[in-house]
Amino acid sequence: MEEKFTSRIEKLKDATKQLLHESKDITHQLKLIDTLRQLGVAYHFEGEIKDVIGTIYSSMGINIHILKDDLFATALLFRLLREYGFKVSQGVFDEFKDENGNFLLSIHSDIKGMLSLYEASHLVMDGEDALDKARIFSTNHLKTIFKEENIDPILKEHIVHALEMPMHWRMPRLHTHWFIGMYEKEDNMNPNLLEFAKLDFNMVQSIYQRELKQCSRWWATLNLLDGDLSFTRDRLLENYLLAMGWKCTRLFNTTNDTAYKVLKMRNVNCIPYLKKSWYELCKSYLVEANWAHSEYTPKMEEYLDNAWISISAYTILFHSFFCISEATSKEALESLENFPNIMRQSFLIFRLCNDLGTSTEEVNRGDVKKSIQCYMHEKGVSETIAREYIKDLIRETWKELNTNFFTMSSPFDISFNNLAMDIARTTQCIYEYGDGYGIPENETKDIAISLLIKPISLGTM
Repeated sequence: MEEKFTSRIEKLKDATKQLLHESKDITHQLKLIDTLRQLGVAYHFEGEIKDVIGTIYSSMGINIHILKDDLFATALLFRLLREYGFKVSQGVFDEFKDENGNFLLSIHSDIKGMLSLYEASHLVMDGEDALDKARIFSTNHLKTIFKEENIDPILKEHIVHALEMPMHWRMPRLHTHWFIGMYEKEDNMNPNLLEFAKLDFNMVQSIYQRELKQCSRWWATLNLLDGDLSFTRDRLLENYLLAMGWKCTRLFNTTNDTAYKVLKMRNVNCIPYLKKSWYELCKSYLVEANWAHSEYTPKMEEYLDNAWISISAYTILFHSFFCISEATSKEALESLENFPNIMRQSFLIFRLCNDLGTSTEEVNRGDVKKSIQCYMHEKGVSETIAREYIKDLIRETWKELNTNFFTMSSPFDISFNNLAMDIARTTQCIYEYGDGYGIPENETKDIAISLLIKPISLGTM
């Protein structure tokens, strides 16, 4: 398939690049860029897109309300500027407020504008109260709008999809799969863009399949290997086997094997940092084991201080760092060892989403109390109230994660920061309908099939 469609993809790529260079108004440029992003092909044109957005941003210096009275375009501009690292103030939305600072009721009939405002509001950072109001305002009106009988069915699907989960919280490739299907239904869709997106999605999927095949062969080979690799494994884990027993070793054999491969490829100076990640994980497990043994219910703060590590993402991301980072500077290693905020917030979202999806069943079978039960015990409230609190806490943690991601300097490669963000996005999807990891037969199975197994039909193209 790759040989057959490579030349066609290159032609479609050139045609798309030409679209970006055409002289159009700002709204048209913004819509095209957003379409390319949602179709999953924007990565081919990062330089061109940044140039276009940079030009628009420069013109904003003269007039911040460059798209006056156009809520859709203003919200889209805000979202794209922030996603591409440009500083933009929530003040761009002042044009749509009354003298008391409330959003005008007259804009609620602008459905596309409200949807655009809703998506933009989820890129909120600490202290941006106007964006919090925008989220509440747009959410309430969208919930009312999609119940109307005369609404366009395609637009209704977009609203339902957005209300289930905002785009900023979604797995990008999963959203791309959905968006390609929606774009195909639009009357004014560009056939070349649609074909490009389908071919590209299938091409990327074929790469995933090759990588999965290589990994499965590698894992099988590791089970047969002996000698130096086994010696390395014993030396690396000798401090933890006595504390945790062989059960812990078996549970994380996949992550361990990744570490051994990394150690053969990278400088041995990485070993102390890898040991530190395992030490922290095992220590957090021992804390939870003591809680369970003594039937102790910790306070929320005490639980969360330990639980964002025990979710195991820290250890996994630590190993990933040595796989995806081109350079392992001392500054980056020290920052990683001291738990940078972007990691804490991502892993806390992981933990809270996991608790929402799995805690009831886990507690019933004797596991340690989770965040929901800890909050219920500490505040004396019902499970329903506790779950709503956890959802609010997830939203606040996303706000902190956004603040660090969009504004803070980092010693890490952008790919590593993106990985931390994508961990939060993945867990939002896996636990959206319950325990999508422990019981993967339903939604999780469908996700895996759509992303990794089943290509998108090209139809008559």
